[in-house]
This record gives sequence, structure tokens and C-alpha cells, in this order.
Amino acid sequence: MIQGYAIRKAGGFTMIELLVALAISMFVIAGTTTLFAQLFSQYKRESRVAQTDIGSALGLDYLRKDIQSAGYGLPWDVSGLAYNEYVGGDSNAAAANDAGNPPRAVVALNNAGQFNSDYLVIKSVSVPVNNMGAGKTEMLQSTGPRTWVDPSGNETPAAGDWVIVLSSDNTLVLGGGQFSTQFNNLGNFEPTDPSQVYMVYDVATPTPGDPLPTGPSMPFNRADYFITPHSGNIPASGTCPAASIQVPARCNANTGELVKAVLNQTSGCFDYYPIVDCAADMQVTFELAGGGIIDAGAEQAQGLTAAQIRQQTGGVGGIEEIRVFVLAQEGQMDPNYTFPAAQDPIQVGDPGLGDQHQVANNNQQHYRWKVYTVIEKPFNLGVQ
Repeated sequence: MIQGYAIRKAGGFTMIELLVALAISMFVIAGTTTLFAQLFSQYKRESRVAQTDIGSALGLDYLRKDIQSAGYGLPWDVSGLAYNEYVGGDSNAAAANDAGNPPRAVVALNNAGQFNSDYLVIKSVSVPVNNMGAGKTEMLQSTGPRTWVDPSGNETPAAGDWVIVLSSDNTLVLGGGQFSTQFNNLGNFEPTDPSQVYMVYDVATPTPGDPLPTGPSMPFNRADYFITPHSGNIPASGTCPAASIQVPARCNANTGELVKAVLNQTSGCFDYYPIVDCAADMQVTFELAGGGIIDAGAEQAQGLTAAQIRQQTGGVGGIEEIRVFVLAQEGQMDPNYTFPAAQDPIQVGDPGLGDQHQVANNNQQHYRWKVYTVIEKPFNLGVQ
């Protein structure tokens, strides 16, 4: 009996035992696979959100710096000089032109862009993206230029850089009938009074692809901020060619790319730099020096002049702070997520101003949304 028992046990598991063990293993593997898939999906979602936050923060840093520099190096008096600005046919870009008048440091057009977003323009000498010379400054006396701010010369324009010269009252100085010259050729721009000091601002550095053989077309630089269509296609307009901006495939159909468009000093058209993916709205408001906050529509309706924009004594105009609100998608669509009804619509802009963005009306319920806020004081606006 003992020997027969040993032989039977050596035969291994029965078929039923194997089937039960296999079924248990399958349940365990299926559960593990499902858990892994959920964890991987959550990781991808959170990774996308993190990428969105980092990318948006880096992109909006361009906007932050441009707001701070608004008005830097702008002439307050151009003495009727008819300079060229935007030459294409886009009505928003053309509305911000000041050719023949002192340039406005900031211009905002209300609900003029895609998805009823605002259109923002910043003018200063330092807004170009890839032009390392732009914004550098030196003092100019009748004895010749001398280094200002940085004794090491890091702030000194290069010899061939195109510069403008402003007098002590910020009037644009003309030399030989021209408003700009190269830094190594300032003889016609020097003050006749040795006690006077002029400021020299670097506007553009010639490059092989953009040589600027006759100098800049305008005595400052300009950057326009707006949201593109979802396709990313910017049609040709007037003499300006079409452009295509890459909008990520994960972006909702009712979003586009927030771009910084730098006005090219040679062509009078734009060079485009994407800064925030999947942008659904941008709203702009201003805090005035005399108190109170107005939106882009109020600035547009009042038609503030360059002098009124920089007026820091209250009254009409006097912009003390620029506030920009950008609504953008976080991550990608998540069918298991529904945007909270209690948070819809989303307030984009200061309360009582800006937009009430309806998520439910734009098929955006299965996306996460965030309003990025940039609030900065321009450092270069002053009393006329």
C-alpha cells in the first residue's frame, strides 16, 4: 500500500488542478496587466501635463521679458519721419502701425484673434529672439562713444550693428537725413554741444541671411503675440508670404499655437516663434497709473497715443502694468476625465473683464485646462 501511494503521488497534478491553477494565473496576469496599463496611462498623462507646464513657462518667459522692456529705446519724437512698419495685409498687424508717428509701446486689439482672443503688440529695441545685439546701449558725446553700464564691453554694439540715436529728450536724431547708422559710423549723429549726452541703441545685427544692406526699416523692434488657427496655417497677406506653424496633434480642435511674431526689419513681414501649445484664449488688461483696470477694448476705444500710454501721472492713459491671461490645454485628451461643471465657464482675465470661456460649448470637456497669468510692470515707460 505504501509503495502504491508513492507511485500515485509521483504522477504529478491532475487535469482539474492544472486548469484551476491556470485560471488563477490568468486572473492574476490580467489584473496585473490592467493595473500596469492604468499606471502607464496615468504616467503618460501626468508626463504630458508636466511637459505642458514646463514648455508654457519657458515660452511665456519671452512674453514676460518683452512686457518689462515695452518702450525701451523708443523715440518720443520722430519729427514727422515716415518710417516703414508692417507691410502686409493683415488688418490686426496693420492696426498697430505707427508709421509717421511716435511708436506706441504697447497696443492691444480686443477679441480680434482666433477664438475671440486678443491681439497684443510690444514695441522696444530688445524684443527680437535671435538677434543678440538688439537692445545693447552706449552713451554718445561729441568726443565719441563711450561704454555705458558694462565696462567689460558686453553691452557695447558691434562695429557693423545698426543703431539709432536718441537725444536727451528722447527725440530721434537724424544724421545725413537717415534715422539709423552702423555703430562704427556715428560721426553725423554726435551732439554739437559737448555737455549733451545722446543714447545709442542697437536695433539689429546683420547676419548672412538678413544682411540689412540699407539699415532697419523702423527705428525700433516689434513683437506681435496672437493665437494661430488650429491648422497652424497663416495665409499669405499682401506682400507677406504664407507660413505654417506646427500645432501638436494632441491639441483640441478649438485651440491653436500662441506665437511671438517678430517684425523683420528687412521684409516688413513676420518671423514666427511658437511659445505655448494648445492655446484656446488670450486676454489682455491694463492697470492705469491713476488707478483702475481696463481691458484691450477700452484701450482700443480710447485710441491712446504713445504719450498717453507712457504718462505716469494718471488721467487718460498712463499704463502702469500689463496683464496677460492665456488659457491653454494641459496634457492630452483623457476620456476618463470630465472638466468640472462647477468651473465651467473659465474666467480668462480680470473679473468683470476678459472672457468667460465655455468648455462645454467647445467639445473640451475631456481635457484639463489652465490659465497662465503674466503680470508685469514695464520698466521703460515714463512721463512725456
